This record gives sequence, structure tokens and C-alpha cells, in this order.
Amino acid sequence: MGFGGLLRLKCTRLDRKLCEWLVSKFDPVSLCLYVHGKRFIITPLDVHHILGLPCEGKRVILKGNLSEILPFFFIRKYSLV
Repeated sequence: MGFGGLLRLKCTRLDRKLCEWLVSKFDPVSLCLYVHGKRFIITPLDVHHILGLPCEGKRVILKGNLSEILPFFFIRKYSLV
């Protein structure tokens, strides 16, 4: 069973609890979603097809102090020091 059915959903809103759960199951290093002992590789193209978000474009170059750019909790959570 894949996520192909998501492409046919006619959703106009995203459920916050579902999104939080999905994010908690996602490993950004391996780009994998781990659900009930199964591993699903999620590519930028998958996200583009399902959510309609762009998966390419101009590169964003961050300048300045990282702690001023990113919220403190994000830096701590992902050990970006």
C-alpha cells in the first residue's frame, strides 16, 4: 500500500494533529517516514505531487548569525550549533 491515494483526496485543509504525527515519524536525515515498522522514502518530488509545493527553484543563501535566523527551539531540537 502506497500513498498514491493521497493524490485523489479533495482536501482543502490539513489536520494539525495528523501533520504533527507525520512529522514526528519523519527522519529528515534519511528522508524516510517510519510508520508501524515500515519505512517509506519521501522525496521532494513526492511532496510536490501531494501538496503542490515547489521542489526546485532558486537556492536560498542565509547570511548572518544562525541564532538570529532560526528560532531557538529549532536550533536545539536539531543540534544546529
